[in-house]
Amino acid sequence: MNEQEQEQEQSYLKYFVAAAIFLIVSGLHALIWRLPPVEQWVRGAGYGGRMATTLSQTHITVVAFGTISVTGLMYYLLPRILGVPLASKTLASVSFWCTAFGVFAFYLALVIMGVWEGSLVHQGYTYFAARFALDGWHQGLLGFAASIMGIGYWTFIWNVISTARAGVRQRQSVAAVSPLPAGGAVATPLPPGGAGGGYGLRDALGLGAIVQRGGGEYYYIAKFMVVAAIGLFIGTVQGVTQVLPFFVDWKDKTGDAGDLIDPISHAHINLVGGVVFAMMGLSYYFVPRIVGKPIHSIRLANVSFRFLLVGVFGFYVTLLTLGFIEGNMMIAQGITADQARAAVGIFHPLFEACFAALMGIGFWTYIANIFLTLADKRDAAVEKPQYEWLTPFIGLSCFGLLCGTIQGVIQTLPWSVDWLGTAGDAGEFITPLAHAQLNIIAGVVMSLAAFILYLVPQISGRRLFSDTLAKSALYTIFGGAALMYFGFIILGAGMGPLVQQGNSFATAKDIFPGDFWYYTLLITGPTVVGLGYFMYSVNIFATVGRSTASTWFGRALLALGRGVNDLIVIYRKAIPKRLSQARPRALTASAAELVLPGAGWFISGRPKMGAVLLLAFTGIMFSTIMVVFVMYDRVSDIPYVQVIIGFFVFNTISSLVMHLTYMAQVKAHFANRANQPAPTRTQPTGTPEQVAAKSLLP
Repeated sequence: MNEQEQEQEQSYLKYFVAAAIFLIVSGLHALIWRLPPVEQWVRGAGYGGRMATTLSQTHITVVAFGTISVTGLMYYLLPRILGVPLASKTLASVSFWCTAFGVFAFYLALVIMGVWEGSLVHQGYTYFAARFALDGWHQGLLGFAASIMGIGYWTFIWNVISTARAGVRQRQSVAAVSPLPAGGAVATPLPPGGAGGGYGLRDALGLGAIVQRGGGEYYYIAKFMVVAAIGLFIGTVQGVTQVLPFFVDWKDKTGDAGDLIDPISHAHINLVGGVVFAMMGLSYYFVPRIVGKPIHSIRLANVSFRFLLVGVFGFYVTLLTLGFIEGNMMIAQGITADQARAAVGIFHPLFEACFAALMGIGFWTYIANIFLTLADKRDAAVEKPQYEWLTPFIGLSCFGLLCGTIQGVIQTLPWSVDWLGTAGDAGEFITPLAHAQLNIIAGVVMSLAAFILYLVPQISGRRLFSDTLAKSALYTIFGGAALMYFGFIILGAGMGPLVQQGNSFATAKDIFPGDFWYYTLLITGPTVVGLGYFMYSVNIFATVGRSTASTWFGRALLALGRGVNDLIVIYRKAIPKRLSQARPRALTASAAELVLPGAGWFISGRPKMGAVLLLAFTGIMFSTIMVVFVMYDRVSDIPYVQVIIGFFVFNTISSLVMHLTYMAQVKAHFANRANQPAPTRTQPTGTPEQVAAKSLLP
């Protein structure tokens, strides 16, 4: 690996540091909202209380920790398994900063809007009236943050798919010049990551089986990455759409039917279709390195991929379809969600259960593959790998995921749906709280944390600060997740029947289990999980170290300077032959830049800057349009003049910078050429006869 590639890999450390910071925020948030005064306030705050607690915490955990961790791990992994460099280092930085800034802004917006609207609900407003009283701030802040977060996601997705396509093209070219020997194996150099016989990529954006068999042992993992990128893309598009006024109004009127779309379908496509798919692919790469033996079955890995692919996307489409059908029936016919569900009949539970079962098979075959790998003694290394101590946590993570997915399938059965629906708020302890938190914390967070603890020393060049602290952190996280899960199950199972008998939630809480045990069960698990998050984060911070952080800052400034210089330097062939031609071209480019940012940079011979501005302009315009349209319910109220002036100011600044830098470079070029001494002819040497002979040469 050359110095530039090593420097690029070290830059991924910032993903893991940022993810650790967000994990601490998640732990603190989970503890605070379960404290007695806060929890009691949330219960009476309507949907605003939900925004300020569960929704905001889920985003800070799944997106801020999960997606940012997955992004760093995938950027590290893809070039190694495909044998090609990352498609764009610049887009990697853009995706990191936009995702980090966007998700934190979205988190703050959810908390602020939730507290604000919840306070109005406590004053006697309905939730819809409270949101309307904010006069567009709800949609405006959420829409702006969601748009920035979306840009971060979409640039990451483009980077992943472009890198995968480059790997496919390289594989095609290698296969074309290297005929398949007998048996179908490819006799060509393999990409880093091992040798052996995995199947080629299939069924994912042209990642078809380029060769029948052979290639890198880890090449098959790329399809997990591509599908994860697609799942995250779909989830973010839906997430941005859901903050628009028309959907928010529709959702307010449809209740439980609308919940099928948000949060249920939205959460599943992001968590399962995005983060879990990526986690599976990462497992198939990192687990063999951690345990010191190959994955048990690549064929079984492909089986888990296919079942989970059909299951999660079928489940997602089913939830969307049922949500819209039943929600529109409620609005058009004035019926309840239960009546709309009854009108749909057997098709509602049938499709849900079928796709949930397929999704479960995908999970369980993956879990079986990991367990079989851990238990396999045949191919174990003679010497234990350095990070073999992470093996138990891989097993615990799979066990947590197994329990969560079994519960998920059970929850789609008709009798389970009916029981949860009649249990009211008590039923929410079982789903979504117990189900979601077990999958997120014990399944996803545990696995990603183990992979990061393995990888950070590899790319930082420093030993892990403390193996003991790392083990303690992971055991604490899993123990806290178990306490949280059983606490929620006990509360839901105990209070649910009391609510079904006609008691209010508060009365049910007083009967079982009483205030003391209620808050003990509610607080203990999150407290232990938060402690584990803190220990894990301290280990990451200490391993990366202050010197590495300062090196990042210096490298970031240097890279920024080089990047800007590379963007604004005129291509030599685009420099005019005479200085008099420069000003007319600069004026033409300035005029074009006023109309369309980036066009002037193209005309002035700087297409890189032109492309960046065109993309940035598209992103800014999209974000602005989103914010404007969600803040105003009527088109006639939109301040078109202010929006146009804002774009004109941006275009004017870009035009001036483009003109000044162009003229400065052209003048410097001609001044430098004028100052260069004219070439002089050297006096010939030798005898007069030799000089005369040289003069006759052409």
